[in-house]
Amino acid sequence: MNPLPNYSTKMLWKKCVDISNEHPTVKAALKAIGRWYDQHGRGASISRAQLCRECKFCDKTCKRVLQVIRGRWVTVEINRGHRHARGRENLYHAVLPEAWGETALDSLRRGSKNSGKGWQKIVA
Repeated sequence: MNPLPNYSTKMLWKKCVDISNEHPTVKAALKAIGRWYDQHGRGASISRAQLCRECKFCDKTCKRVLQVIRGRWVTVEINRGHRHARGRENLYHAVLPEAWGETALDSLRRGSKNSGKGWQKIVA
């Protein structure tokens, strides 16, 4: 359930990823998966090979990252995604971590000055 009705679960989840202290490779994978979510943070159908291509990871790194994020950041339904010639993709759903949820909500309520600026804030 979304504690702030004017913010989507996807937005809260992405904010949690941004403010977390996860390794940069983990954050890259989470952001790649997050692009495929609907507004409720559900239904990201993506194959491991596709994730490896988007993040420019080798297969071994991708497997390790997926082990780290499973359960903590995402729930995975094996072979429940779109069907292709090579088989079905996995289906990922966002999990809002307890540790970062309140911090993300506070940041969104304050209207973080850095949100949406990225590197442009540093260069300017």
